[in-house]
Amino acid sequence: MNRTAVGHTMHCRLDQSTSAVLEGGPDRAPFLGGRGYGVALLATLGSPRLDALDAHQPFVLAAGPLTGTSAPSSGRFAAVAPSPLTGTVFDGNAGGRFGVRLRQAGVDALVLTGAAAGWSVVVVDGRGAHAADEPPLVRVVPLCEVWPEADPSDAGLVWSRTVEGLRAALGPGFSLLLPSVAGRRGALLGSLRTDDGRNLGRGGLGAALAAKRVFAVAVAGDRALPVAEPDRFSFLVYEAEKQICANPVTSRALPEFGTAVLMQLVHQAGALPALNFTTTSWPGVERISGESVRDGLAVGRKGCFGCRIRCTPRVAAQSWRGGSDIGSQAGDGAAGDTGPEYETLWALGAAVGVDDLGAIQEANRLCGEYGLDTISTGATIACAMELSEQGVLGHDLRFGDANRMVEVVRQMGEGSGFGAELADGSARFALAYGHPEAAMHVKSLELPAYDPRGMHGQGLAYATSNRGACHLRGNMLGPEILGIPKMLDRFSTAGKAGILLNLQHLSAVFDSIGLCKFAGFAFGEEVLARLMSAATGEPLAAQDLLRAGERIWNLERLWNIGAGFLRADDTLPHRVLNTPLPDGPAAGRTFDLAPMLNEYYRARGWDGEGVVGAEKAAALGLEGYRAALVPAQAVPGDRVPGDIRSEDVVSRDAVAGADEEESKGGGRHLRAVP
Repeated sequence: MNRTAVGHTMHCRLDQSTSAVLEGGPDRAPFLGGRGYGVALLATLGSPRLDALDAHQPFVLAAGPLTGTSAPSSGRFAAVAPSPLTGTVFDGNAGGRFGVRLRQAGVDALVLTGAAAGWSVVVVDGRGAHAADEPPLVRVVPLCEVWPEADPSDAGLVWSRTVEGLRAALGPGFSLLLPSVAGRRGALLGSLRTDDGRNLGRGGLGAALAAKRVFAVAVAGDRALPVAEPDRFSFLVYEAEKQICANPVTSRALPEFGTAVLMQLVHQAGALPALNFTTTSWPGVERISGESVRDGLAVGRKGCFGCRIRCTPRVAAQSWRGGSDIGSQAGDGAAGDTGPEYETLWALGAAVGVDDLGAIQEANRLCGEYGLDTISTGATIACAMELSEQGVLGHDLRFGDANRMVEVVRQMGEGSGFGAELADGSARFALAYGHPEAAMHVKSLELPAYDPRGMHGQGLAYATSNRGACHLRGNMLGPEILGIPKMLDRFSTAGKAGILLNLQHLSAVFDSIGLCKFAGFAFGEEVLARLMSAATGEPLAAQDLLRAGERIWNLERLWNIGAGFLRADDTLPHRVLNTPLPDGPAAGRTFDLAPMLNEYYRARGWDGEGVVGAEKAAALGLEGYRAALVPAQAVPGDRVPGDIRSEDVVSRDAVAGADEEESKGGGRHLRAVP
C-alpha cells in the first residue's frame, strides 16, 4: 500500500515505560486499518486463552486509512481489546478528533501492553518539523507528574473535570481518550470517552484500559495527511457528498431528528422492546420520540470531524434535577451537552418505562460523566426493576420511576449503594439472584433497542455478532424497517443469511477504513473502493473490500473459538426464543433460531458448530492465525460446512482454560444461561 496513506504502528510497553515502532507485526493491508488491523494486532500479540484483563493482553488504538482526510464522515477510530464483560474479542468505534490527531501524529496504531506501575498518562506527540517517516515521541508519564492534584480514586473526578484538568496540565493541541470513574474502579460496564464527548461505550473497554493503569491517552499531531491521487480523490469526495445530500436519511431525517427518528418507526413495527422485553407496545413512545427530542430538548446539532450529517443533539445544561440534587458530584454540565441518541432514549426510557425526557437526559449525562455504557446501564436497571417487582430483590425499584432510575445510574457510576451491584451488567446480576432468565443478553452483552421477535433478521445478527448482542455489526434495520436497499418481510426466517453476511462484512469495512456507518445509507462498497484506491494508490475493487471484511470477521471468530465460544453461545435470551409477545404488531411471535443459524453457518462455510475450518481459513489467508488461536481440541477434523453430527460437536469444556461459570474479571465469559 502506498506510503502516503500509512503511518507507524507504535508499541508501548507500559510496565517498562518504553516505546518503539513495532517490528515483525502483521501486514496491515489485508485488514485495511482501524478495527481490522487492531484485531490482527491483538491476535498476533495476545491470546484468547488469557484472561481479558491479563497485563499481557494488548490494548490497541487504530485509525483507518481514510481517517482525517476530506472523505465525508472520516473521523473514526477503533479501540480493540478482549472484553472483560463478554470474554470475546471486542472493538469500539467513535468519531470526533482523537483518531484524526492519531494519524496527524504519524500513527496508524498504538499498541499498549503490560501495565504501568501506577496511574499514568500515555502521551503521543507527533508535532514539529519531523521527517515524514519519523515516528512520534510516545511517553508513559506518571499522573502525579502531569497533574499532581488528581486522585483517581475520587468518584467526583468525573469526565468533565478530568478533561478540564488534563487540558490545563498538558496545554493546547492534545486530544484525549480516557476511562472515567466506573472504568477506573473496574466496573465491567465502564466505557471510554474522548475529550470532545464521543463514546466507545460497550464491552467494558474503560475497565480494560484502566486495568493497565492508564488514566488517559493524550495525542497531538500536526502532520499533513496526503493522498496518492489528490485530484481524483477530491472529485470522488465531491461525488460522495452529493449522494449524502441527495439521500433522505442522511440529508433530512438524521440531521433534523438524529437517530431518535427511529423511535416511532420501530414501535410501529412491533420491534421496540419495553419493560425489559416484556412488551413492544408502550404508550410513552411519543414522549421520547425524535419529534419530542427536537421540540422539547435539543437546542442544536453537532457532528464529528468531516461530518455533514450532524446527527447528535445538543441540549442545554441542567435540564432536570427531579426535585433533588441527584448527580451533583458529576459535574455541572455545560451549554451544548450531548443529548440522547436512539439507543439511549430506549435504554433509559422504554426499557425502564420512563417517558420523562429530562430524566433520560440527566441519566445520559451521568453515564457520560461517570463513564458508563448507556445501553447496558438501562438494560441492567430494567432487569433489576423486573426482579424487584417480582419481590426477588427486596429493593423498591419499579418500572416508570424516573427519580429512582436516575439515582441508580448515579450509584452505578460511583460504585455506591444498590447501584454497585448492577455495574457489572445484567447477566452477572441476574445470575447472582438466581434468575438468569431475566437478563436480556447475548454473550453477556445486553441486547440493544430492537426486539428480535419483531425483526427476525436482527435476531440472527445479535446471535452471530462476534462481540455479543450488537446492532452495529450488521444492522438489519435497513432491509427490515426502512426498506434499504429493499424491504424484506421482517418475520421471515429464510433467505436472510446472505444479506446479513454482506452487511457484517460491510460494517467491518466501514470500521476499518475510518468512515461512519451512517454514510452507508447514501453509498456502499463501490464508492468506498474508489475512495480507498485514490487515497492509497492501491487498486481496489468493491469485492476486494468485502473480502477484507470477510477476513476480519473470520479472524474475530477464530479468536472467539480460541476463547471457548461455539454454537451454544450463538443464541438469544430464553424469553425471546420461547415467550410470545403479548400485544402489538408482533403479537404472538417468538423466534425460531436453529434454522436461521444453520443457514448462516452454511453461507459462511463453517461447520455445524460454527468452527472456521482449515480450508476456509486458507482461502482468507488466515492459516497462521487459526493455528495460533484455536486449540487442537476445537478442530478434530475436516467437516462439511453446515453438517451437524454428534461426533463432530466440540464440548466447550474441551477448549483450553474454559471454566463453567466465572463472575468478573477473572472469567473468560459467562456460559449460555436460560
